[in-house]
Amino acid sequence: MSEHTKEPWRLGRLANIRDFGEVKETVGPHQIVVDNEFGPYVLAECNMNFKDDALANARRIVACVNACEQMETEWLEEYAKDIEPAMKSHHALRQQRDKLRDAWKAACAFIDSHAADPDITSAMASNYAEFMRHRAEIEASL
Repeated sequence: MSEHTKEPWRLGRLANIRDFGEVKETVGPHQIVVDNEFGPYVLAECNMNFKDDALANARRIVACVNACEQMETEWLEEYAKDIEPAMKSHHALRQQRDKLRDAWKAACAFIDSHAADPDITSAMASNYAEFMRHRAEIEASL
């Protein structure tokens, strides 16, 4: 089995078909450009009938190929189906993290707005001081 074209791949367009020395990134037709011993060349071009889709597809192809640089094609073909459940789980965890971050910010705003309340008790003030000691550390991890 032959090897695929080596990474990195990138988006771009040859400025002039005869000018192989200059490659402009993401201009005009949505082409996937690679380098070899002879210089840059266009490996593929996404369908320009749907320009927004063409750019999105070209970007995704380039990102996926470059992200999988160290992986064997046969391994990807064999185990790609196992990646999907992990990615769904990762996506759900990111959504949960974002909701928790928003709740944290809302709670901090509420606490801050009540910190100067004249009816605050000494126990509440002590809890607020303890909260403030840990707040920066928590926010740095978000």
